[in-house]
Amino acid sequence: MKILCARPASFRMQGIGTVKRGEVFELPTPRAFTLIYNAATEHMFCEQPPFRKFQYKRHVDGEYRWVLRHERRDMMRAEWEAVSPADAFARAEHVLLIRQMGLGDMLMMTPTIRAIADMGKKVSVLTFGQYVPLFEGNPHLEKAWGFEAYAEKGFDVEEYDAFAELMWFVEYDEANAEVSRIDLFAKGAGVELDSHHLDYFVRPEEVQWAEGTIGERPRPWIAVQQGAFAKQRRVPPHLLTRLCKLEPGTLIVLGHEQIELPARVLNMVGATTIRQAAAIVASADLAVAPDSGLAHVEVAVGTPDVVLNSSIDPKLRYSYYPDHAIIDGAQIAACPWGYCNDAYHCNAPEYPPCLEAITAAQVIETANEMLAARQKEPE
Repeated sequence: MKILCARPASFRMQGIGTVKRGEVFELPTPRAFTLIYNAATEHMFCEQPPFRKFQYKRHVDGEYRWVLRHERRDMMRAEWEAVSPADAFARAEHVLLIRQMGLGDMLMMTPTIRAIADMGKKVSVLTFGQYVPLFEGNPHLEKAWGFEAYAEKGFDVEEYDAFAELMWFVEYDEANAEVSRIDLFAKGAGVELDSHHLDYFVRPEEVQWAEGTIGERPRPWIAVQQGAFAKQRRVPPHLLTRLCKLEPGTLIVLGHEQIELPARVLNMVGATTIRQAAAIVASADLAVAPDSGLAHVEVAVGTPDVVLNSSIDPKLRYSYYPDHAIIDGAQIAACPWGYCNDAYHCNAPEYPPCLEAITAAQVIETANEMLAARQKEPE
């Protein structure tokens, strides 16, 4: 396992010799873990790159302890001490949040970013490079780094004096099935939230591009997201096609899976970047999406949305969001597993029964209600 000496300037190790800050060296995994997570050397060493696949934080009596994800007991040390995020953050000047997925999670972390910035601290994010554009223009963030290229772009772990490792935190937190993910990210970073709104900043030129792309097509403009990263949350093509045939106005379809669509539909599948898709959503009168990253973009840019929910309890995602409606496929299908949190117990070969159960008529009725409500709002 390769690890990086993060601090101090040099470190003397038995059997290896003196290791200098910034030097990468390789050790057997058990010994590497004892350096990374031993209380005496914590934050002096990190995995290179810092993408930890085998460990998570466990909540113990109000504190947090790093333990191995698969309970590799032969590597665990009884003398490891619990680490309080509050103590680390009280002294910190620059905090690094580390999270590997997904698009919606990046936006659900923005209230935590804002809360840390409001404490007078600098805050940066380390994640997949594909998500870095989501943070462009965020005044609360110092820097967003991508895992793939951070070393080549000047990343220096010495800049940071507190780390919030959120790689698997929300997935393994004991409150994962009860508490909003927004609050869980804040918990993992050791902060409390006064506000839960999401931060995403669309540039005027991006809106101009989106409106020019849609052109003179008739209103209402309805952005439709066809899929999500998780197979359990992908809209069945027949539902999407039915929507495109029945819904008036202009449907702008976003996503990655090319399917046959009516000619009057503005097909933007595979044709946009994350920020271009967000600009289209921001320009739309309404958006329709499964429980996907774009559903959170819709909220962040202030576009009313209809969420086609499937495997996850919507209160864990959308409890703080204004101007949205939930069509809950798990409830409509009376799924015997209830909310399976993406476990996909039904083993459906293509699309989950909970999304198959949603009809185009239900989506259109809900969309029309939201459009009518928006038209009645005062200017």
